[in-house]
Amino acid sequence: MSLVVERLRLWCLAALIFFLPLSAWLVSVTGQELVGLGRNLLLGLLIILSIVRYRQFHRPNPSTWLALFFILLVLVSYWYRQDSVLQWLRGVRYLIEPLLLYVTLQLWPLTGSKQKLWQALAFVTALVVLGAVVEFVAPELLRTTIDSTGRGYLGQIHLASSLTRLQSTLAGPNALGLFLLVSLLLWPLWQKVIPKYLAITTGVFGLAAILLTFSRSSYTGFLFGGATLVTTGRQVLGKSARLLTVSFVALLVLIGALLIARPEELVRTASNTTRFEQYERVWEQRGEIGFWGRGAGAAGLVSVDRLDGGANYYTENSYLDAYEAVGLLAALAYLGFWICLVWSLLRAQTATTIAVGATALGLAVAGIFINHYTGQAAIWLTLLFAGVASGKASRVEERPVNPIATRVV
Repeated sequence: MSLVVERLRLWCLAALIFFLPLSAWLVSVTGQELVGLGRNLLLGLLIILSIVRYRQFHRPNPSTWLALFFILLVLVSYWYRQDSVLQWLRGVRYLIEPLLLYVTLQLWPLTGSKQKLWQALAFVTALVVLGAVVEFVAPELLRTTIDSTGRGYLGQIHLASSLTRLQSTLAGPNALGLFLLVSLLLWPLWQKVIPKYLAITTGVFGLAAILLTFSRSSYTGFLFGGATLVTTGRQVLGKSARLLTVSFVALLVLIGALLIARPEELVRTASNTTRFEQYERVWEQRGEIGFWGRGAGAAGLVSVDRLDGGANYYTENSYLDAYEAVGLLAALAYLGFWICLVWSLLRAQTATTIAVGATALGLAVAGIFINHYTGQAAIWLTLLFAGVASGKASRVEERPVNPIATRVV
């Protein structure tokens, strides 16, 4: 029975990995916003299957306690919210579900091989990169839809000055950039479980795709995470470390060349001005925000196109959005969660924890310049693999740094 439950948990996670980067496109194609609830159903099933294994409960680590504290404060915001109940529930869904995924996997670690998870990430990354190629050649193919008037239709063409920005199957260029940030930083792990030619092809075209998103936040997070991955993991990554170094330097050179040749595509003065205006607004309205915030659904990315028709309070900064939505204590808990998570993963000094830790750092840094809940796929996948890497059952499968031999959990 225990083996069956564990296998079902693994398949739940594999299905979630496949679904997340495709969910926005599926909503767009079908015209049915309810399709997006697929991730909720898979998460709910995973939690139920995990609780069944109550005897395998693992003691919470500091990042888990901070995640639970943040979740509690989000739920408590019901009593001082400025939004409708339905909008508040929408905010709760966005804010706490990725953290619940991490908490579940840390408290009830997976046992056995995780190779199917890495294979799922590899193939869905290849699929998204293929979508980016299709969009570049024939963009209208991906914009096919049953209902172009429905919520979630991806028909908008995004521009960086005069250049078109890729979004593939994700909900916009920033969402694609954040997803590729995560999947490419995890490349040293998933490239071992698929054919070499597919891994290299996907990596090369993935680098081109992230460049063509013109997502500055994704560039920044990717370079921070990449520098951490190469410097911290050079002993355990072996030959991959050299290839990664070349890739990161090449991308940095290309970004620099683009900045010199077409500065307007990256500088985007209007976007910068808007951000600074929002920072100033948050400071001026700090009394209105108060110590406890406006409510889970009243601020941040989820407040864009609100269900209750209320105002949009969106700063494009993950931590300021958390502060405005659920208050100062919650924002500090959220920031502390990312710091503890990155520190604990990098400190473990195995191939898996270093790669996942560098990925978490990259997403956390990108979150300073964009709300890293954008598109959902990036934050869900990061916390999924962080939960897998943080669990006690996973950690014992790898030895500490060994320059001769390492393996993927």
